[in-house]
Amino acid sequence: MKGEIVLAGACARDSTTRASSRNTAYYFTVSHPQCGVRELCAKTDNRRQQWIAKINDVASELDRSGGMFGKLLKQGGLKKNVWQERWCIVAGRTLDYFEAATDNQSKGAIDLLNATLREFTQKDKQCVEISAAVAGKKGMKKYVFAFDKDSDKSRWMEALKKASQPPSMDGTVNGSNPLLNNEALPRGSISQSFAELSSISLDKQMSGYLLKKSPNKMIGWQKRFFKMLPNGDIAYFKTEEESQKEGSSEARGTILLTELLPDKDVEVNGKTYEMLLRTRTKDYHLKASSLDEARSWADAIEAAVVAQSFISKA
Repeated sequence: MKGEIVLAGACARDSTTRASSRNTAYYFTVSHPQCGVRELCAKTDNRRQQWIAKINDVASELDRSGGMFGKLLKQGGLKKNVWQERWCIVAGRTLDYFEAATDNQSKGAIDLLNATLREFTQKDKQCVEISAAVAGKKGMKKYVFAFDKDSDKSRWMEALKKASQPPSMDGTVNGSNPLLNNEALPRGSISQSFAELSSISLDKQMSGYLLKKSPNKMIGWQKRFFKMLPNGDIAYFKTEEESQKEGSSEARGTILLTELLPDKDVEVNGKTYEMLLRTRTKDYHLKASSLDEARSWADAIEAAVVAQSFISKA
């Protein structure tokens, strides 16, 4: 992982400082009041708008779920009694702490689920001791933090207590998003937030006629009706009527979502409207009637691949 982007308190929008390069890069920014501005780019304007909408949805969900971020003083390090200023984030059931708000990599993460909290005063500092389990180790490890501002203490304690509570019978924490309890993914990254805070659905199921290039050079291009199935697989038929019959026995073939290479985007030729789908066993050459249609298919396929990869990790 190259780095992390803090989404709690962030806002995404089209870039106002860098013009998009048509057909190659569409820029947008993720702004945070303490962490600054990060600039990213997508391959299509449609994909850029999808990223912006999803990031803003996730940021809103983090705010609603009772997350907290800001400065805390952490006791320890090379010298046990030294207090070090750390930028901390409580999101889901984890407390991540960074050396500075602008850092990409966290210094550490504390699993708050079932952790015990003890408030106390040490000299002139209002403190909390967190006793939490550490993966692969026996017993509980103790972490001590002091609140940077006494006025923030109640908000921090509310967030910590909520994150430490075990799930209720319906799988939620105090009615919050049940996906916040996901344990399989690293904390803090955009992909992790999407997986935990989004019930990803393949609601953009495409269908329509496309040209498919036969592996037999003597045959060439053939008109086929393509239909994206609920699980993201793409079946193709000779006619639309065949696709409407029950079952998949009429399908001439199926492009399996799990066979598509996750690190290869659908390649779209802006001049010929051709699409190249790469799988583990073969390549599929398809052709749309317009560039917009080709991009719509490419966006839907790539979104399905991303959604399926998140679902498989859940």
